[in-house]
Amino acid sequence: YGRGIWRILIPGELKPAPVGSPPEPLKFAMGLRLDPSVSAPIQLTPGDGAAVQAAAHFDSVILTVQEVQGAIGYGAEYSPRGAEPFTNGWSSPTAQIRVDSPGRDGGKWRVWAILPGGYRSALSPWRSFTFRT
Repeated sequence: YGRGIWRILIPGELKPAPVGSPPEPLKFAMGLRLDPSVSAPIQLTPGDGAAVQAAAHFDSVILTVQEVQGAIGYGAEYSPRGAEPFTNGWSSPTAQIRVDSPGRDGGKWRVWAILPGGYRSALSPWRSFTFRT
């Protein structure tokens, strides 16, 4: 219940986790540790403020980013319009991230690259879009 005090000795030098190939199938950690040397992926589509053609039943939208060298996947955070600050997390092994059930009014999104060893890139800025029918 959180009723304790812990004292932990931190070693003088922390070493990064070894870099290697992920096991198959790839299970995404959303990237808990930031690698500050890796910039956020560049968001390609939908553009900020874009009006996206709605698919049947507003069932999904594809977010695309420019690939980041060394990335093993990409994570995205999506918040339907009118639901802020509620967000959903999505991931993909490619630079195209499918967001299911995005809501009828669009929303906002940002992304990061998932790197080996549980690291992630910086977060991209938020972008928003709406649907046109």
